Amino acid sequence: SIEEFLEFSRGYMDSFSSSLELSINKLFDVPFKATNNHVANTRFPQSYNCIIEVPFMGEISGGFLIEIVEEEWKEQFFLSFELKDSDMFRSALKELLNVASSISLESLRVKNPNLNILCPRIIFGKLYCPEHRFISSTLVSDKFSPIHCHIYFNDIIPGVM
Repeated sequence: SIEEFLEFSRGYMDSFSSSLELSINKLFDVPFKATNNHVANTRFPQSYNCIIEVPFMGEISGGFLIEIVEEEWKEQFFLSFELKDSDMFRSALKELLNVASSISLESLRVKNPNLNILCPRIIFGKLYCPEHRFISSTLVSDKFSPIHCHIYFNDIIPGVM
């Protein structure tokens, strides 16, 4: 049920959103705060056209995703690092999510020790994917549009799905 899935995945989302919050503050010097308002979906609840994803696989598989307003982040990146290189900006986004998801993956590895992270990717436009179980949360800031954070699971998780 959705309630069982929320109970199962809430701690993983808390770990992911706090890791992301810390990584953003360190890399971009922009304070964000997790809302801790968790929502479960069976479809990807897309809000923006820039999605960064880091998939994982092993005993279970899925992925960590964030959605951002690309232009806001590009402008901040160019100001913070005095660079005007879009490729460098996109590499920084992938690395940001790679770090946050690697930290978060440790909590998943407690019960699923053989999980590995795959290469991060950026998707521009609409993401179409089959039904999965998503847990979503939001990071908010006074300076930027919210960041939407998601974790999805491809597999049936025993006792939960």
